[in-house]
Amino acid sequence: MSEILGIFGLQGWGKTALTTYFGMLAKEQGLPIYSNYPLKFDYIPVTTIKEAQSCRNGCLLLDEIWKWVHARTSQSNINKEMMGICLLNRKRGVSPIVYNSQLPRTVDVILKDVTTFRYVPHILTHEDGLRYIHYTVKDIIDRESEEMIIPVAINEIGKYFDTHYEIDNLTRDKDLTGLEKGIGLEKDFNNVLNKSRNVLFTKLQPNSGRDCDYPFDILSVGIDENYAFDVKSSFNSGRISITEYGKAFENKVNSIKRGNKFMFQPYFAFPRIDTKFNTRAYDWYICSMIDNFSYFRRMNSMPYYYHLIKKSILLSKSNLFSKDNRSKHLGKIREG
Repeated sequence: MSEILGIFGLQGWGKTALTTYFGMLAKEQGLPIYSNYPLKFDYIPVTTIKEAQSCRNGCLLLDEIWKWVHARTSQSNINKEMMGICLLNRKRGVSPIVYNSQLPRTVDVILKDVTTFRYVPHILTHEDGLRYIHYTVKDIIDRESEEMIIPVAINEIGKYFDTHYEIDNLTRDKDLTGLEKGIGLEKDFNNVLNKSRNVLFTKLQPNSGRDCDYPFDILSVGIDENYAFDVKSSFNSGRISITEYGKAFENKVNSIKRGNKFMFQPYFAFPRIDTKFNTRAYDWYICSMIDNFSYFRRMNSMPYYYHLIKKSILLSKSNLFSKDNRSKHLGKIREG
Protein backbone atom coordinates (compact mmCIF):
# COMPACT_ATOMS: atom_id res chain seq x y z
CA MET A 1 0.00 0.00 0.00
CA SER A 2 1.25 3.48 -0.89
CA GLU A 3 1.21 5.83 2.06
CA ILE A 4 1.29 9.60 2.51
CA LEU A 5 2.04 10.63 6.09
CA GLY A 6 1.36 14.15 7.39
CA ILE A 7 2.98 15.45 10.59
CA PHE A 8 1.54 18.55 12.26
CA GLY A 9 2.54 20.59 15.29
CA LEU A 10 3.94 23.89 16.46
CA GLN A 11 7.62 24.84 16.50
CA GLY A 12 9.77 22.54 18.63
CA TRP A 13 7.23 19.72 18.79
CA GLY A 14 9.49 17.30 16.88
CA LYS A 15 8.01 17.46 13.36
CA THR A 16 11.31 17.35 11.45
CA ALA A 17 12.75 14.80 13.89
CA LEU A 18 9.77 12.49 13.31
CA THR A 19 10.01 13.03 9.54
CA THR A 20 13.70 12.12 9.70
CA TYR A 21 12.95 9.05 11.82
CA PHE A 22 10.61 7.73 9.11
CA GLY A 23 13.43 8.31 6.63
CA MET A 24 15.80 6.33 8.86
CA LEU A 25 13.34 3.42 8.91
CA ALA A 26 12.99 3.52 5.13
CA LYS A 27 16.78 3.58 4.73
CA GLU A 28 17.06 0.50 6.96
CA GLN A 29 14.68 -1.21 4.52
CA GLY A 30 17.04 -0.40 1.67
CA LEU A 31 14.91 2.31 0.07
CA PRO A 32 16.46 5.35 -1.62
CA ILE A 33 15.71 8.51 0.35
CA TYR A 34 14.60 11.69 -1.41
CA SER A 35 14.48 14.84 0.72
CA ASN A 36 13.95 18.60 0.43
CA TYR A 37 16.24 19.23 3.42
CA PRO A 38 19.83 18.08 4.08
CA LEU A 39 20.31 14.73 5.82
CA LYS A 40 23.52 13.39 7.29
CA PHE A 41 23.19 10.05 5.56
CA ASP A 42 22.96 9.20 1.87
CA TYR A 43 19.97 10.84 0.22
CA ILE A 44 18.91 12.44 -3.06
CA PRO A 45 17.99 16.13 -2.74
CA VAL A 46 14.65 17.33 -4.11
CA THR A 47 14.55 21.11 -4.48
CA THR A 48 12.78 21.60 -7.82
CA ILE A 49 9.69 20.30 -9.64
CA LYS A 50 12.00 18.55 -12.10
CA GLU A 51 13.79 16.70 -9.29
CA ALA A 52 10.46 15.77 -7.65
CA GLN A 53 9.23 14.38 -10.98
CA SER A 54 12.25 12.07 -11.09
CA CYS A 55 11.54 10.36 -7.73
CA ARG A 56 11.04 6.60 -8.18
CA ASN A 57 10.83 3.58 -5.85
CA GLY A 58 11.84 5.29 -2.63
CA CYS A 59 10.82 7.40 0.36
CA LEU A 60 10.19 11.14 -0.08
CA LEU A 61 10.64 13.50 2.90
CA LEU A 62 9.20 17.02 2.68
CA ASP A 63 9.94 19.47 5.49
CA GLU A 64 7.76 22.59 5.91
CA ILE A 65 5.56 21.58 2.97
CA TRP A 66 3.51 24.78 3.33
CA LYS A 67 6.37 26.68 1.68
CA TRP A 68 5.82 24.61 -1.46
CA VAL A 69 2.08 23.94 -1.63
CA HIS A 70 0.31 26.48 0.57
CA ALA A 71 -3.47 26.21 0.72
CA ARG A 72 -3.82 29.83 -0.42
CA THR A 73 -1.95 29.09 -3.67
CA SER A 74 -3.90 25.94 -4.52
CA GLN A 75 -4.64 27.15 -8.07
CA SER A 76 -1.01 27.90 -8.89
CA ASN A 77 0.79 25.78 -11.46
CA ILE A 78 3.41 24.70 -8.90
CA ASN A 79 0.72 23.42 -6.53
CA LYS A 80 -0.97 21.54 -9.35
CA GLU A 81 2.28 19.95 -10.51
CA MET A 82 3.23 18.88 -6.98
CA MET A 83 -0.23 17.43 -6.38
CA GLY A 84 0.13 15.43 -9.59
CA ILE A 85 3.41 14.02 -8.25
CA CYS A 86 1.79 13.05 -4.94
CA LEU A 87 -1.25 11.46 -6.62
CA LEU A 88 1.02 9.33 -8.82
CA ASN A 89 3.09 8.03 -5.90
CA ARG A 90 1.76 4.45 -6.15
CA LYS A 91 2.52 4.15 -9.87
CA ARG A 92 6.01 5.53 -9.29
CA GLY A 93 6.72 3.47 -6.17
CA VAL A 94 7.27 6.54 -3.99
CA SER A 95 6.14 5.44 -0.53
CA PRO A 96 5.95 6.67 2.05
CA ILE A 97 5.74 10.36 1.26
CA VAL A 98 6.28 12.05 4.63
CA TYR A 99 5.56 15.76 4.94
CA ASN A 100 5.22 18.17 7.85
CA SER A 101 3.71 21.56 8.54
CA GLN A 102 2.87 23.58 11.62
CA LEU A 103 -0.84 23.95 10.78
CA PRO A 104 -3.01 21.57 8.71
CA ARG A 105 -4.94 24.50 7.22
CA THR A 106 -1.79 25.83 5.50
CA VAL A 107 -1.42 22.67 3.37
CA ASP A 108 -3.06 22.26 -0.05
CA VAL A 109 -6.48 20.64 0.47
CA ILE A 110 -5.84 17.90 -2.10
CA LEU A 111 -2.73 16.74 -0.27
CA LYS A 112 -4.62 16.70 3.05
CA ASP A 113 -7.45 14.69 1.48
CA VAL A 114 -5.12 11.92 0.28
CA THR A 115 -3.01 11.82 3.46
CA THR A 116 -3.19 8.27 4.83
CA PHE A 117 -2.18 9.06 8.41
CA ARG A 118 -1.86 12.35 10.34
CA TYR A 119 0.62 12.52 13.21
CA VAL A 120 0.77 15.01 16.08
CA PRO A 121 4.07 14.68 17.98
CA HIS A 122 5.29 16.21 21.20
CA ILE A 123 8.51 15.72 23.18
CA LEU A 124 8.79 14.46 26.75
CA THR A 125 11.78 13.80 29.00
CA HIS A 126 11.96 10.22 30.33
CA GLU A 127 13.43 8.85 33.54
CA ASP A 128 16.76 8.21 31.81
CA GLY A 129 17.08 11.98 31.32
CA LEU A 130 16.69 11.73 27.55
CA ARG A 131 13.90 13.26 25.47
CA TYR A 132 11.67 11.11 23.29
CA ILE A 133 8.95 11.81 20.73
CA HIS A 134 5.45 10.85 21.81
CA TYR A 135 2.69 11.03 19.21
CA THR A 136 -0.92 10.27 18.36
CA VAL A 137 -2.05 9.41 14.85
CA LYS A 138 -5.34 9.61 12.96
CA ASP A 139 -6.17 7.57 9.88
CA ILE A 140 -7.97 8.81 6.79
CA ILE A 141 -11.40 8.38 8.43
CA ASP A 142 -10.35 10.16 11.64
CA ARG A 143 -9.89 7.16 13.92
CA GLU A 144 -7.34 8.19 16.52
CA SER A 145 -4.71 5.97 18.11
CA GLU A 146 -3.54 5.89 21.67
CA GLU A 147 -0.33 7.79 22.45
CA MET A 148 2.76 6.02 21.17
CA ILE A 149 6.51 6.58 21.63
CA ILE A 150 9.40 6.57 19.16
CA PRO A 151 11.98 4.19 20.71
CA VAL A 152 14.97 6.36 19.71
CA ALA A 153 15.93 9.42 21.78
CA ILE A 154 15.56 12.71 19.95
CA ASN A 155 19.22 13.63 20.46
CA GLU A 156 20.13 10.52 18.44
CA ILE A 157 17.72 11.40 15.62
CA GLY A 158 19.00 14.98 15.75
CA LYS A 159 22.44 13.83 14.59
CA TYR A 160 21.02 13.29 11.11
CA PHE A 161 19.56 16.72 10.26
CA ASP A 162 20.04 20.44 10.96
CA THR A 163 17.07 21.80 12.90
CA HIS A 164 17.96 25.37 11.81
CA TYR A 165 17.94 24.68 8.06
CA GLU A 166 15.40 26.79 6.14
CA ILE A 167 13.62 25.33 3.12
CA ASP A 168 13.94 27.31 -0.13
CA ASN A 169 10.89 28.11 -2.24
CA LEU A 170 10.06 25.55 -4.91
CA THR A 171 10.88 26.26 -8.56
CA ARG A 172 10.49 24.20 -11.71
CA ASP A 173 14.19 23.85 -12.36
CA LYS A 174 17.54 25.41 -11.55
CA ASP A 175 20.76 25.63 -13.50
CA LEU A 176 23.00 24.24 -10.82
CA THR A 177 26.17 24.58 -12.86
CA GLY A 178 25.39 27.85 -14.64
CA LEU A 179 28.22 30.25 -15.41
CA GLU A 180 26.76 33.05 -13.30
CA LYS A 181 26.43 30.87 -10.21
CA GLY A 182 29.90 29.41 -10.73
CA ILE A 183 31.49 32.84 -10.93
CA GLY A 184 29.68 33.89 -7.76
CA LEU A 185 31.00 30.87 -5.86
CA GLU A 186 34.53 31.50 -7.07
CA LYS A 187 34.37 35.10 -5.88
CA ASP A 188 32.97 34.01 -2.51
CA PHE A 189 35.76 31.49 -1.99
CA ASN A 190 38.40 33.92 -3.15
CA ASN A 191 37.14 36.51 -0.65
CA VAL A 192 37.37 33.93 2.15
CA LEU A 193 40.94 32.99 1.18
CA ASN A 194 41.98 36.63 1.38
CA LYS A 195 40.94 36.71 5.04
CA SER A 196 43.72 34.23 5.87
CA ARG A 197 46.91 35.54 7.46
CA ASN A 198 48.74 32.68 5.74
CA VAL A 199 47.83 33.86 2.22
CA LEU A 200 49.99 36.53 0.61
CA PHE A 201 47.78 37.08 -2.42
CA THR A 202 45.36 35.26 -4.71
CA LYS A 203 44.57 35.33 -8.40
CA LEU A 204 40.98 34.73 -9.54
CA GLN A 205 41.38 33.40 -13.07
CA PRO A 206 38.76 34.04 -15.79
CA ASN A 207 37.05 31.15 -17.52
CA SER A 208 38.36 28.68 -14.89
CA GLY A 209 41.89 29.31 -16.08
CA ARG A 210 41.30 27.69 -19.48
CA ASP A 211 43.40 30.28 -21.26
CA CYS A 212 46.02 30.43 -18.48
CA ASP A 213 49.12 28.40 -17.68
CA TYR A 214 47.30 26.63 -14.83
CA PRO A 215 43.65 25.59 -15.49
CA PHE A 216 42.24 26.34 -12.04
CA ASP A 217 39.72 28.88 -10.78
CA ILE A 218 41.97 30.40 -8.10
CA LEU A 219 45.71 30.45 -7.55
CA SER A 220 46.85 31.26 -4.02
CA VAL A 221 50.38 32.19 -2.99
CA GLY A 222 51.03 31.48 0.67
CA ILE A 223 53.81 31.97 3.18
CA ASP A 224 54.94 28.35 3.03
CA GLU A 225 53.07 26.89 0.06
CA ASN A 226 51.16 27.78 -3.11
CA TYR A 227 47.73 26.36 -3.80
CA ALA A 228 45.44 25.93 -6.81
CA PHE A 229 41.70 25.63 -6.21
CA ASP A 230 38.90 24.43 -8.43
CA VAL A 231 35.63 25.72 -6.94
CA LYS A 232 32.63 23.44 -7.35
CA SER A 233 28.95 23.72 -6.54
CA SER A 234 27.11 21.65 -3.96
CA PHE A 235 23.98 23.78 -3.71
CA ASN A 236 20.68 21.90 -4.05
CA SER A 237 22.44 18.84 -5.34
CA GLY A 238 23.30 15.49 -3.87
CA ARG A 239 26.45 15.50 -5.96
CA ILE A 240 29.40 17.85 -6.29
CA SER A 241 29.75 19.34 -9.77
CA ILE A 242 33.16 17.76 -10.43
CA THR A 243 33.21 16.78 -14.09
CA GLU A 244 36.95 16.20 -14.48
CA TYR A 245 37.53 12.56 -13.66
CA GLY A 246 39.43 9.72 -15.22
CA LYS A 247 42.04 10.86 -17.73
CA ALA A 248 40.75 14.46 -17.71
CA PHE A 249 41.43 14.67 -13.98
CA GLU A 250 44.93 13.22 -14.41
CA ASN A 251 45.70 15.80 -17.10
CA LYS A 252 44.46 18.59 -14.84
CA VAL A 253 46.75 17.55 -12.00
CA ASN A 254 49.72 17.11 -14.32
CA SER A 255 49.20 20.61 -15.73
CA ILE A 256 50.58 22.17 -12.55
CA LYS A 257 53.71 20.00 -12.43
CA ARG A 258 57.08 21.06 -13.71
CA GLY A 259 59.13 17.91 -13.89
CA ASN A 260 58.39 16.07 -10.65
CA LYS A 261 57.53 19.22 -8.71
CA PHE A 262 54.07 20.65 -8.13
CA MET A 263 54.09 24.41 -8.62
CA PHE A 264 50.80 24.56 -6.68
CA GLN A 265 49.08 22.09 -4.38
CA PRO A 266 45.78 21.26 -6.14
CA TYR A 267 42.47 21.16 -4.29
CA PHE A 268 38.77 21.07 -4.98
CA ALA A 269 36.73 23.53 -2.91
CA PHE A 270 32.98 23.32 -2.40
CA PRO A 271 30.46 24.95 -0.03
CA ARG A 272 28.62 23.18 2.75
CA ILE A 273 24.94 22.49 2.11
CA ASP A 274 23.94 22.94 5.75
CA THR A 275 24.90 26.61 6.07
CA LYS A 276 23.26 29.63 4.45
CA PHE A 277 26.46 31.61 3.83
CA ASN A 278 29.66 31.24 1.82
CA THR A 279 31.48 34.05 3.57
CA ARG A 280 33.41 32.18 6.27
CA ALA A 281 36.13 29.53 6.19
CA TYR A 282 33.68 27.39 8.21
CA ASP A 283 31.32 27.38 5.19
CA TRP A 284 33.74 25.57 2.85
CA TYR A 285 35.25 22.11 2.40
CA ILE A 286 38.51 21.52 0.57
CA CYS A 287 39.64 18.18 -0.86
CA SER A 288 43.20 17.35 -1.89
CA MET A 289 43.55 16.12 -5.47
CA ILE A 290 46.91 14.55 -4.67
CA ASP A 291 45.87 12.67 -1.54
CA ASN A 292 42.75 11.40 -3.34
CA PHE A 293 44.29 10.98 -6.79
CA SER A 294 43.27 7.33 -7.20
CA TYR A 295 39.69 8.06 -6.08
CA PHE A 296 39.18 10.83 -8.65
CA ARG A 297 41.09 8.92 -11.35
CA ARG A 298 38.69 5.94 -11.00
CA MET A 299 35.49 8.01 -10.94
CA ASN A 300 33.12 7.97 -13.89
CA SER A 301 30.42 10.32 -12.57
CA MET A 302 30.09 13.28 -10.20
CA PRO A 303 30.73 12.30 -6.56
CA TYR A 304 28.07 12.46 -3.85
CA TYR A 305 28.42 15.29 -1.32
CA TYR A 306 28.33 13.04 1.76
CA HIS A 307 30.91 10.70 0.24
CA LEU A 308 33.28 13.52 -0.64
CA ILE A 309 33.20 15.31 2.72
CA LYS A 310 34.69 12.15 4.28
CA LYS A 311 37.76 12.79 2.12
CA SER A 312 37.77 16.53 2.77
CA ILE A 313 38.49 19.03 5.54
CA LEU A 314 36.79 22.24 6.56
CA LEU A 315 38.78 25.20 5.30
CA SER A 316 38.60 26.67 8.82
CA LYS A 317 40.53 23.65 10.15
CA SER A 318 43.19 23.71 7.45
CA ASN A 319 46.61 25.24 7.85
CA LEU A 320 45.52 28.25 5.82
CA PHE A 321 43.48 29.30 8.83
CA SER A 322 45.54 27.77 11.62
CA LYS A 323 47.42 29.96 14.09
CA ASP A 324 50.81 28.97 12.75
CA ASN A 325 52.31 27.58 9.58
CA ARG A 326 54.54 24.83 10.87
CA SER A 327 52.78 22.06 8.95
CA LYS A 328 53.66 21.81 5.28
CA HIS A 329 50.44 20.17 4.13
CA LEU A 330 47.21 22.10 3.79
CA GLY A 331 44.92 19.14 4.34
CA LYS A 332 46.22 18.09 7.76
CA ILE A 333 44.60 19.33 10.94
CA ARG A 334 47.10 20.86 13.33
CA GLU A 335 47.47 18.87 16.53
CA GLY A 336 46.39 20.48 19.78
